[in-house]
Amino acid sequence: MFDRRQAADETIHFYIHPEFWPRVAPPQSPDAHWPGFGFGIYTWTIQTFLRLREAGVACDLGCELPERGVVVAHRECLSAIDGKYRGRVASTKDRFVVDICADLYPYASANLHIVQNMHMTRFGPTFLYVRHWPQPGLVARASDRLDTFRNIAYYGNEKNLADGLRSPQWERELDRRGLAWLRQYQAFDYADPATYALASSWSDYSEVDAVVAVRRSPQGVSIGHDQKPASKLYNAWIAGVPAILGRESAYRIERRSDLDYMEADDAEEALACIDRLRASPDLRRAMAENARRRATEVCADATLDAWIALVFDHVLPAYREWRSAGAFARHWAMSSQQAHYHAVRVRRALARKFGR
Repeated sequence: MFDRRQAADETIHFYIHPEFWPRVAPPQSPDAHWPGFGFGIYTWTIQTFLRLREAGVACDLGCELPERGVVVAHRECLSAIDGKYRGRVASTKDRFVVDICADLYPYASANLHIVQNMHMTRFGPTFLYVRHWPQPGLVARASDRLDTFRNIAYYGNEKNLADGLRSPQWERELDRRGLAWLRQYQAFDYADPATYALASSWSDYSEVDAVVAVRRSPQGVSIGHDQKPASKLYNAWIAGVPAILGRESAYRIERRSDLDYMEADDAEEALACIDRLRASPDLRRAMAENARRRATEVCADATLDAWIALVFDHVLPAYREWRSAGAFARHWAMSSQQAHYHAVRVRRALARKFGR
């Protein structure tokens, strides 16, 4: 059991840059059907803040950068990656910066990095893995659907879906099989208050019989997507529905058996998986039962436990060590971890180039 004591100056400050501060007050519950939880900055900062606060962890949320303490921020709030604002967040003797990398390149100047794909821990001990949160307020598949197999759904941003799954031919193929294609897209723009209204399109799986999510990749199929999370798999398990997913590292890390999910690179392979499911109610039932077991590992409560352990076993001890170290030791620590990060990137690039 970890030590959950926090000193008066050890509040965890979740920071959102003023450019991204919500235009409308966010919900007070992390389980609300708020479309903003589909926006990376908010799901990582606001949702994490709300859940940790409910668990009794001393933390706050704001758009003013604290001069001291532990500052936890999404990568986009530490320095602009698209020119939206000027300036960057820097560590000081009293300020300890924790970078939530999400699916972006790490912020090299941070003291620690939180990553959502285990492969990112290859960059060193300052890269800490924690599973992405499942969809808040998720409604599982209705039990009275029993062996019904009719509705196939995609949850996510349309731009990320493979081209073949956005084509009229895909829908025609499903229709020919007596199946319906449900595209559960949900528009959200952090700068547009009109998109903040509570909705449930991303969280309602009650009428869904299988999910398909094969990522669009201009570089070709079977690339690792080593910065991406396994969120769609977690959500499918919690919903109790079979999942057909791309060949991505995050999914494969979680995979223990063929019942966890089915793999596909394109529309043709996805249809073959659908045909297997359609022909076998026994397979669907087995996958649903397996999903119920795996869901306990990836639900919000399990992820909250992981966050609490991360805060008290890693973040706060590292912050205390940082504050007690001398100027040279702090400089050496930052220089060493940045050098290691860049060295790993170079080695990986060379390995890709020369096929090793």
